[in-house]
Amino acid sequence: MIRCLALCLVLLLTPLEAAAAELQKDVRVRTALRVLDAWLASQQEYRGIPSLSVGVVHDQDLIWAKSYGLVDPQGGPKASPETVYRIASNSKLFTAIGLMQLQERGVLSLDDEVTRWVPELSKIGGGLFHGRAITIASLLSHTSGLPREGNSPAWAEADFPEIAEVLAGLEAQRAIYGPQTRLKYSNLAFTLAGLIIERASGLSYEKFIDDLILEPLAMTHSGVDLPGPAATRLLAVGYARRMPDGSRQRLEYTPTRAMAPATGLYSTVIDFARFQAWQFRLLEADGHEILSSDGLRDMQRMHWMLPGGGRGWGLGFRVTQTAFGPVVGHGGLIHGFRTATGILPADRIGLIVFASSDDGDAQNFLDRAASLLVPPLRQAAIKIKPPPQIPAHWNRLVGLYRARLGDLRIIIGDGQLIGVNTTSSDPRSGLMRLTPLAEYEFRIDTSYAGQSGEIARFALDAEGRVERLYLGAHYLDRIGD
Repeated sequence: MIRCLALCLVLLLTPLEAAAAELQKDVRVRTALRVLDAWLASQQEYRGIPSLSVGVVHDQDLIWAKSYGLVDPQGGPKASPETVYRIASNSKLFTAIGLMQLQERGVLSLDDEVTRWVPELSKIGGGLFHGRAITIASLLSHTSGLPREGNSPAWAEADFPEIAEVLAGLEAQRAIYGPQTRLKYSNLAFTLAGLIIERASGLSYEKFIDDLILEPLAMTHSGVDLPGPAATRLLAVGYARRMPDGSRQRLEYTPTRAMAPATGLYSTVIDFARFQAWQFRLLEADGHEILSSDGLRDMQRMHWMLPGGGRGWGLGFRVTQTAFGPVVGHGGLIHGFRTATGILPADRIGLIVFASSDDGDAQNFLDRAASLLVPPLRQAAIKIKPPPQIPAHWNRLVGLYRARLGDLRIIIGDGQLIGVNTTSSDPRSGLMRLTPLAEYEFRIDTSYAGQSGEIARFALDAEGRVERLYLGAHYLDRIGD
């Protein structure tokens, strides 16, 4: 049964087929993806991020996936959507789902006091938890009041503890706040949540997650802590943040042991797309697949909001109110990797960003991708807009142009030539739309460095090759495709 389900999901999520192919026919979507592609390629190169992999999901399809950089800059193949990344705190999503599964099976209740399953927690200081009981639900919503970390220098030394060390260290710690009084993010809370899964199910955390979540979703290159041989061959090498001299430290893969429920899973863009597609299926249904529909909805609603509103936590899931509506997902950082994922449930849009460096800026890339893609995807879902006809010679103008102050990539989209300032921190801020006046002359109709309304002219060499782009008297040299 599991094998049949896995095969069906693989076939269902073959990229760019069926509805996905139709969606990509929309010129607005294609244009937005080209802008995003040009910007991400430049950002990865200029920031020196070793590898960056990005995916866009719409309902049941991975409609676009692209990778930049190398699996290992010291000698490795190009990164791809099949490259394996440590997903860091996105692991918490799977831990929370595991506990919701156990509640739905009647094995435990999320309202159970944690001390029922982890009596060792009674050793922690701070009084009787300030007069309130810590529940499993409070672990998952980051309202337990527990310290952020256990009593070990795991992050400083990249040496994660075994569960016995975590439990022994509780006596030297104290509850910081009373449960259900305020948000306090805690890896210790999710470490204990994983231990509850083991004690309630009788399975190791790794086997539980693999057998009951990853395998049914055909996430064949995902797992807990140490990748198997197949995944290891595809594993990106993590690097530390870039230092002032431009160097980066190459980081070894370290097992997370007891902290795996908080930060220990690995995955690929393709696998994680299956996880997001599963969420859309379940949210649209009134049925059961791994969880009940109501169970997932409960996990993804806001359980506790940060002061000022706009951001808070469900059960395991981060919930952020944006200009496009709520985005549900998580971010993550672990030695050498930075990740960000999110879905817009109402639009059935999912975004995935995995980077193999501490300063990979995954959340910023995800936010920028959302700003570019959500509006055209919404429009395309209503009615596909066919691409207009373009002059054949425009293809010769497409390419990368460079000046001292930055790069400009010329692309074709939405029936226009578009210039993308790929060295800008925001791909939208440097967009230049060109309206044709003559064969190689265009009017700048969207402001680029204050040049709206002026003339852009492509210059050809003696052999008819495009060699330069003039913006008034200023120019950029064409350096490649």
